[in-house]
Order: sequence, then structure tokens, then C-alpha cells
Amino acid sequence: MSRSARWFLLAVLTLAAWTLAAPAWGGSADSIDSMTADFTVSQAGPVHVTESVVYRFGTASGRHGITWTLLTREPYDDASDAVYTISNIAVSSPNASAAVQTSTRRSGRNQWLTLRIGSPDRTVATPTASYTISYDVAGALRHFSGYDEFYWDVVSEDTPAISNLGITVHVPGGVRDVSCFNGPVKSTQHCTGATVSGGVGHYTVASKLPGDVVSIGAKIGSGLVADPRPHLVTRADHTARQLASLARVAGPIAAVVPPILGVIAWRRRRDERYVGLPPGVVPAAGQASAVGPSTRMEIPVAFAPPRLTVAEAGLLEDGRFGSPELAGTLVDLAVRGVVTLGGDESTATVRLRRSDLPLAPHEDALLGAVFGGPGSRSLSDAGVELGRTADLSTAGQIYRAEARMRRLVLESAREGRWYKRLPGLSAGNLGAPGCLLLLVVGMAVAVGWSAMSSGAGLTGVLSPTLVVWVIVVLLSAAATVVVVHARSIRGQRSADGTALTDQIRGFHTYLATAEAEQLRFEEGEDIYSKYLPWAIIFGLTERWAKVCQRLVELGRLPDTPPTWYAGPAWMWSPYWITGQVGHITTAAMPPVAVSSGSSGFGGGSSFGGGGFSGGGGGGTSIGSW
Repeated sequence: MSRSARWFLLAVLTLAAWTLAAPAWGGSADSIDSMTADFTVSQAGPVHVTESVVYRFGTASGRHGITWTLLTREPYDDASDAVYTISNIAVSSPNASAAVQTSTRRSGRNQWLTLRIGSPDRTVATPTASYTISYDVAGALRHFSGYDEFYWDVVSEDTPAISNLGITVHVPGGVRDVSCFNGPVKSTQHCTGATVSGGVGHYTVASKLPGDVVSIGAKIGSGLVADPRPHLVTRADHTARQLASLARVAGPIAAVVPPILGVIAWRRRRDERYVGLPPGVVPAAGQASAVGPSTRMEIPVAFAPPRLTVAEAGLLEDGRFGSPELAGTLVDLAVRGVVTLGGDESTATVRLRRSDLPLAPHEDALLGAVFGGPGSRSLSDAGVELGRTADLSTAGQIYRAEARMRRLVLESAREGRWYKRLPGLSAGNLGAPGCLLLLVVGMAVAVGWSAMSSGAGLTGVLSPTLVVWVIVVLLSAAATVVVVHARSIRGQRSADGTALTDQIRGFHTYLATAEAEQLRFEEGEDIYSKYLPWAIIFGLTERWAKVCQRLVELGRLPDTPPTWYAGPAWMWSPYWITGQVGHITTAAMPPVAVSSGSSGFGGGSSFGGGGFSGGGGGGTSIGSW
């Protein structure tokens, strides 16, 4: 072999050896050989946690120890954050340093407590090290109707791969039911196992991959824990310092300008009322009656609802149309025999019973959406045969019907001449001055934000006189827009609309104050079903169920399901409908968008088909340093 050929062969072999060895030289990732986690819910409410890991250090690790990061604050809803108070932290290790340094970190509305375990002067010589961490956490529980729940993210997506993850949960009175999810955030993939044995919840995960979240749920009997509710505080980005600073600068002006503008707008957009007639009374045909601005009057109690659909009444009462009106309409259709309702604790079903009964246009549109999908404009358009059943357990299933129903109800209001200005807000309602003020507000906010972001502050960029005028214009514009919005969103009722609203509010008062012993109705009359749709739009569903349950106990109402109920007879009670209304209302709400993080999904339950990985509270991230 020639010298050049030998050099060529040597170069090829060297390149091959480099290629085969490259992955090992690049550094291997950390992993966890095994992990156990025990959660013990105390009767007082705090949860005692003990977690143990056998941590395998990758070649890229500094091998000084591990980091154990606990989520201590996360978004709960649009107004509040959930806070988890960590205490009584203890760390031990049989073969590595257990020295601990703690630090906190905040990003937006989230906050974490990090335990840095190990020593910077000592490295772990063995491939693995064992650690046990224990602590107490308060505010980790959630409360629902009929039960409490421990719904927790055991490990977050930032934790490396885990083999053989075992979890146990102990609760007062024993665990009633379990749920477990393992997968990417929002995954509904179940864990390897989740069972209850001897009142203890046992969960197993054969393999947790990097990027996956393990979330567990344990159902607790109601009333067994003294503090079963999450600990909520005002969302983190709404600080008292910001409010105090704004009050010091704008307080004197805000105390004068907005009331003046508000009074002017209020007087121009007051509802009309018939002069000289009692509340709720409309002049007889041919009878002349003067019309003037509405004034505050005592509305008499009405013992029967007005001759309106519940959706029309809901719009008239407060100028708004939403999920309660959809749910009330659907229940009203059931009471009238058009559909039947059924389901269980976690589902709500609707079955088409009759299609020959008269329907208002908005009722026809709702049935089309229920049985034919959001694209169906009516029941006939959907081409639905009798007996068709729909499941309303999925969030957002019929929410697109709300916009069409609202338009149809507004059309009824226009035809009935109930409004001088229909409810709703648009650029036309604001007018040119309002749009100009909105533009000034946007410019003022942009200038102020730019100045503060630059670090110079407002006075370092703008003259003091200009700063004062910007604040004056900003407050004046904001107050004007708020007042115009408040009046426009509820509309301006005509004298006829005000009279009908008085009747609605009088009946609202009746349902809100009447007790079972005071109700008067004919024998055999199903007063529960008759007034249930109205209780729904008034937000009085639970109260009405309580009153009617008392009527059952008094023997004045039969303890049997009504004809519009198609579920198991053993489940029926006046309280049953409160859960079904909740399912129907959820179906009428927009579906929740998938978040990119594993925290801040609100206070939902892991049971009834609503659980997923990352949906629980808290969350632990483990790494090395």
C-alpha cells in the first residue's frame, strides 16, 4: 500500500472514531432512577409532603448537588392568584451534602422557592445520590359542591426523565376517588396506575419523560378538612404602590372631573317612564300618558313573571345577554316539553322530544346549535329527527350560538319598542368626541410608558406643565368613556321597556325573598319547574332548589322527577338541576385556550372529565448544579 493510501485510510478511521464517540463527548443529561412522594392532608388543611429521589447526574452536570424548586404562587383566575405557603423544610441525604440555600424568584404572576442542596466545595463522586425533602404546604386544596379535592402537580415539565415514580395520598376520612395524568401540559393521558386501597390513594408512573407533567387528584369528603379552600390574593401585577402613586397624582382632579362628566351623560341617557302610572303599568290602548325621565321608585313584588321569554327578560333586566340566558332558555324548553334533560354528576344531556311546538326565533336558533352544531341556524336547518340526544359536557360546545341568539333577542326588543337605544357598544355610540378622547388616551399612555421604560421618568422627558395636562386629559377621557360605555352597554329603555323591567324586577324580588311556607299555588301545579328558568337567569338556582326541597319535605310537592327529566330516578332532587345548569352554562362559555405553561389553570377539578396534566396546583421542578 502506498504512503498516500495509508494516510487516507488513517484519516477515514479517525473520522469514524470521532463520529461514534461524539455523542458521549457532548455530555449526557440528568435523570432520576426512582422517586417517591407522600402527601398527607391534615384535618386543619395544610399538607405534609415527603419526597425522595435517587438522582443520576449526567456528564454535563456540575455534580455539586440538586435544586428543588417549588411553585409558591400562580394565577388562579383573572382577578386572583393562589398562594402556597411552604414551611418546616427539612433535607437529608445518606451519601451527599444536604446543606441548603433558599432563594425566591418571580416572573409575572408566578413565584418559586428554590432549595439549592449541596456544597460548592464538594462534588458527588458516585453516579447517583439520594435525597429526601419534607415540608408543609398550606392553601393546596380546592372546594367544590359536595366534596373537597387535593389536585396537585407533583413534578413539572422542567424535571428530567423519571423512572418508577410512586405517589401516595392520605386524607381525613380516606380518599374517595383518584385521578392521575402524565404527559405534556394539558394532556389527558392517564398514569400507569391510580387506585384507592384502605382509604389511601396510590399512584404509579412507570416513566415520566422530560417536558411531561404528572398531576394527581384525590377526592375528599366534604366537611372533613377545616380549611379546604385555596388561599387567594389580589393578582401580583396589581400593586398597592401603583394605586397609591396614581391616587397622589390624579386624586384631586379625579374627584372633580369624572362626576361632572358622569352626571351629564347619565341625565342624557336615563331610561324613560310613564308619568303618573305605578311601576310596571302600561297605558291601556288609546290612553294617553306623558313620558319623562325615569326616577328611583320602589318596585312592588310581582307574584308571576311577565309574558316574555326568559332570554328577553334577562336582556331587559340588565342589558346583558350571556350564558345564564342560554341555560335558562334550554331549561324552559324542557319544561315546555320540547326537550328532555338528563345526565349525571359530570354530564348534562339533552334529547329532542317534540318539534311541533311554537318557538321564538332565538329558541329555534339555540336548538339548532345544540343538535346540529354551531353552524346550524335553526332546528329545521339542522334537519334533526326526534329522539336525537346531545351531550353538553364539553366546554364551549354551544357558545357560538350566543351571538346569534343575542341578535334575535335584540330584534324582538326593537320590534317591541322596548328601547330608545339598544344595548351594546360601538364607535357610533361613542361618537366623534369619544373616539377623539380614546385617541388622546392612547397617546398619553404611550408617552408615559415610553418615558418610564427609558428610566428617565415622566418629569425627565416632559415639562411639568405638559405632564399635568396629560394627566387631566387622560382622566377626563377615561371617565367620559367609562360613563358612555356603562350607559351604552345596557341601552336606554323606552317607557314600555321600563314598565316591563319593573315587572321583571318585581318577580326577581319574589323569587329572592319568598319562603316555602309563604308560597301559594294550586294543588298539582309544578311550581318548581314553572319558575326554575327564571331562577336561573336571576342567579337564584340554588335558592330556588332549597325552597322547593322544603316544599317536598312539607308534602306540597311530589318527590318524583318531572316529565322533562330523563335521568335515573334515584338521582333526582331539586338540587340536581344546580349541577346540570352548571354543565349547560359551561357549554355556553368560550373554550379555554391551551396555555404554554404548566401553572395558572384556575381552580378546576380533576374529576368529571375536566382533569389534565398541569391542571393542579403547585408544581415541583428538580435539577442539578
